[in-house]
Amino acid sequence: MTLSRRRIPALVLLAVLLCPLAAQACSVCFGDPDSDLSKGLNAGVLALLIVVSMVLSGFAAFFVFVARRASLAPGVKGASGTQISPTSMEPIHDERP
Repeated sequence: MTLSRRRIPALVLLAVLLCPLAAQACSVCFGDPDSDLSKGLNAGVLALLIVVSMVLSGFAAFFVFVARRASLAPGVKGASGTQISPTSMEPIHDERP
């Protein structure tokens, strides 16, 4: 027998309503906020926030490094061998032979 797409959410809702103890929140939201589980969960969230902020800081530092490095470059040589100005994209005429 194949369950239709409308019956599956109804069965899940019925299961949640019939098992209210399994649907309760953890001790952080519902219970003792000073328990060891709450303290561990808070420490885990803090550790993940630190890791995410360090990774994002690394990306930002990389892009600042690339931007500074690009601004220090005097110009880029084009395909024809002429030097191109990084600001105007026009060829720089070099007087050297």
